[in-house]
Amino acid sequence: MNEPQHESSMTPLKSQESTEIARSYQLPGGCPWDGEQTNRSLIKPLLEETYEYIDAVETGDRDNMREE
Repeated sequence: MNEPQHESSMTPLKSQESTEIARSYQLPGGCPWDGEQTNRSLIKPLLEETYEYIDAVETGDRDNMREE
């Protein structure tokens, strides 16, 4: 079975890279908002961003896909 072709040239971050970026926001001197967040407090913004990304995919808006 062939792997699906990607629709864009965006290179996804590896899980470890994403984790390192997220941790850097919570370090002293990082983003104060990020440092205050909990798993529960992130539910609403995560859902909003997910729906925005889905909308961008459905409309074929690659620039918005990258943004989201």
